Amino acid sequence: MLASALVLSGCVDLPKANPFAETTMTASPAIVAEVNQAEQSPGAYPRLSAIPPVPTDVRPASAWKSAVVSEWALKRNAEATAAQIPFTLSDTEGWAKAKQAQIPADQTTPPPADAKAETEAYAQSLRGRATPPPPPN
Repeated sequence: MLASALVLSGCVDLPKANPFAETTMTASPAIVAEVNQAEQSPGAYPRLSAIPPVPTDVRPASAWKSAVVSEWALKRNAEATAAQIPFTLSDTEGWAKAKQAQIPADQTTPPPADAKAETEAYAQSLRGRATPPPPPN
């Protein structure tokens, strides 16, 4: 029964599903037939002798603990080292004003409104004078 519910659950439109309302599922007949067959003959149950042995290449919990503690120590060390580095990016507004004061007065005015059009006209004149390179031999 649970297997059929799990298989058919992929056919339900979840955003529209309301657990308190009746829902309709659109399942293909092939899927319904497979679910019904799986319900009728669930298959053989595994034997306890078929349980695989405990793996031997897994480190014990104490080794996991020491690895985690070691990583946390590295993290704390990195944070402490970073905290000792002096922060030099303070007073950014003052720095910006000092840099703006270094700009010559004739360069502080914004460009005229037709500057973009002039630039495009100049670029177009250069494109008109340009000659393509000769084809390769």
